[in-house]
Amino acid sequence: MRIFEFTDVSSTKLAALSQFLLGRARDTSARRTISTEAFLKLARELGVNLTLDQLINASQQPPLSNIIATMNQEEVRFIDPTEPAQDADNVPSNAAHDQQIVNKMAKRAGKNAISALK
Repeated sequence: MRIFEFTDVSSTKLAALSQFLLGRARDTSARRTISTEAFLKLARELGVNLTLDQLINASQQPPLSNIIATMNQEEVRFIDPTEPAQDADNVPSNAAHDQQIVNKMAKRAGKNAISALK
């Protein structure tokens, strides 16, 4: 049995690889995902030999936790900084939230206009 130590250098290389893939996806308007198998292959080509379990554990710790949103056996999904963050409280999307604010403001302005006429 071989035991591999996951070092800061490995973590830095994986973070750089993740940032590169995220930037590439942004530049080409592609999905922000890659198959786990392809990600592991690219990591090996950079000299980072790790198993799926090691990658999952590393993705839950900084710096990868700031780049990788979710991952499983099939795919690695990167955080998209252009998408609004979703809280556990189910905050509505920006467009819907913005429309709610505009509607409230219009309603308030209408009430103020009516009371000013009295």
